Amino acid sequence: MKTRTLFILIAMVMAFGWSARADETITVSATNEDISQELDLKAVATLFGQCANLEEFEQKLNSEETHISNLDLNGDGLVDYLRIVESADGNKHLILLQAVLAKDIFQDVASIYVEKDSENNVTVQIIGDEYIYGTAYIIEPAYLYRPVIYDWFWGPYWTCWYSPWYWDYWPGWWHSYHCWAFDAYCSHIHVYHHYHPYCSYRHTHQYASGYSAMRQASAGRQDMALRHPEGSFSRRNAGRVSTSGRAISSARDITRRNNVSQSRTSAA
Repeated sequence: MKTRTLFILIAMVMAFGWSARADETITVSATNEDISQELDLKAVATLFGQCANLEEFEQKLNSEETHISNLDLNGDGLVDYLRIVESADGNKHLILLQAVLAKDIFQDVASIYVEKDSENNVTVQIIGDEYIYGTAYIIEPAYLYRPVIYDWFWGPYWTCWYSPWYWDYWPGWWHSYHCWAFDAYCSHIHVYHHYHPYCSYRHTHQYASGYSAMRQASAGRQDMALRHPEGSFSRRNAGRVSTSGRAISSARDITRRNNVSQSRTSAA
């Protein structure tokens, strides 16, 4: 309850401070344990492996039909638009997922690191931003089939993708849509994984060797983190412990805790 109340207060402050129109009606709701659970990065990894290029990835990531994201960081009751910003260095690509929150206000949500080695083996890591997901929340997908997007990254038609969209300048194919209740979003993501069994996942605490240097040189944005440090994962979850009795450090600990609670409820 403490973490929910804190994020509601932050969202209310942002909603009033960043509202595009003075007469805009703001609806804020928070029914889950933590905001990090409103964007399932395993679903992001699956979607990434299904797309032909980053432009298509951005479209599907923001589609109301797929509803991969349920994030509402600015507290306006609508799912935040996530733009894609890419940088590249040889065989390494870094893709940032940035929430567009207001005029010239962006917040990194996650990043995707893709690297091909000298033997054409490809490493992919989906990394949650520390402000949202805590420390070293890293997912490594193992795809059952070689994703088409690999051929785009290292093919003749690749061009670095930097999303042209920003606040009040949206793509014609997109429209804003309301957040779902957390239970509805969880059910939707569960069904999504069931019907898209294209990869398995593992968690790791070790960043790929080339990630840190590219991340430091990237066009990352931490506008929300700078304006509202009290909303960081560590401060939202201060004093909470995982199922092992250790302090919660990342969204993975919350997922484990919820899984244990659900198992106990089912057993009862």
